[in-house]
Amino acid sequence: MKRFHNLLVLALLTGLGIASVPKPARIVTGRVTDETGQSQYLKAVDPLKYQRTQPVTSTSDEWLTLKIRYKRPDSEQSQLLTQGVSLTPKSFDSASENFRFASAVAEFGLLLRDSEYLGEARFNHVVNTAKAALGRDEEGQRGAFVRLVKTATARAEE
Repeated sequence: MKRFHNLLVLALLTGLGIASVPKPARIVTGRVTDETGQSQYLKAVDPLKYQRTQPVTSTSDEWLTLKIRYKRPDSEQSQLLTQGVSLTPKSFDSASENFRFASAVAEFGLLLRDSEYLGEARFNHVVNTAKAALGRDEEGQRGAFVRLVKTATARAEE
């Protein structure tokens, strides 16, 4: 299984142009070997977490598991990070200042492009969201953004 995961890392690095594969890789499609229809190759990857043959009795609100592999440049082995993601909704106001400010910038971009995905986006909403998420603005860049949006709002109303 380690070899498989390290090959995935090599494939990713190859796709990014960071590494090269010394010889052509052979892809095996897999054959059905047991009564459940599972491939002998897929079983060797990772055990399934959410699909069970037995009824699940827990009341977990976990929606998915995010698995990310990374490899340090000076390392031979990749590292696996695993994080469960729950279905518990969070309010927008509970998000970090950086997230809320970034969403205001994204909303402004949608307005400038007159995107088909605008939905309820409005210039005054961008200003209010960005102002509420100014946080520490030591160099004044967030404040400059708010002034830019106000200028664009005035021009859009003309």
